[in-house]
Amino acid sequence: MNDYVKIRVSALEKAEVEAEALLRSTTMNAVLRERLFADKQRMDLAFSYAENIAEIRDSLNKLMTAPVHYKIVFIDDLLKINERLTALEEQSALFMQKMARGGVENGYDEFPTNPRLPD
Repeated sequence: MNDYVKIRVSALEKAEVEAEALLRSTTMNAVLRERLFADKQRMDLAFSYAENIAEIRDSLNKLMTAPVHYKIVFIDDLLKINERLTALEEQSALFMQKMARGGVENGYDEFPTNPRLPD
């Protein structure tokens, strides 16, 4: 082989290696973007849950501190709602902690959209 052919083959091999590296990098970037987007969606959902919990908790506290003639006879039901909210708050906090530690990488890739709450 003459020197020109050797240089040409070497350049083609180098270009092939660089193309493969770029392809791997692009694929990894796409995978990371997908994971980040999924994590962002889960975080948005978690914050939405937290906001809803805070609003319900505030309404419940106002109802519990209302004058007696405004309170309904369903105190037991209000206490059950309070227990359910506490359970949901705990699940939401656990989810937020797991997401803060890495989300999908730590094997926690779903937010409990229908969490089991005490009856």
